[in-house]
Amino acid sequence: MMLNRISAEQILLLKTYDRYSGELTTHPLFFRQAGDGLVVAATNETETYKPEWYLNLKEEPIVEIEMHGETRFAVATTPVGIERMEIWPLVEELSLDTEKLQPRNVTGVLLTPME
Repeated sequence: MMLNRISAEQILLLKTYDRYSGELTTHPLFFRQAGDGLVVAATNETETYKPEWYLNLKEEPIVEIEMHGETRFAVATTPVGIERMEIWPLVEELSLDTEKLQPRNVTGVLLTPME
């Protein structure tokens, strides 16, 4: 299990708007730094469907992220092709059980902070 390699400093709060109710929902997620952006893994680990927060940000890609007591806006994108391959090692680090990780069951998400 990967939890022993992830510290509290590597957790952010992702705030998305629920695509049905419009309510703001908060999701604690592990992340990794990738250049100017942050990478999170959209996975339910052992399930084949994506988490609700991922489906929400597909509808509304501007999200709030809170880290170290600071809140800012970011644009969430799902990299494809070469970009996806570049962040994949970070996505693997974020998985709780890499032996069961199936690339089709997990999606890397790039959060690019807005200025």
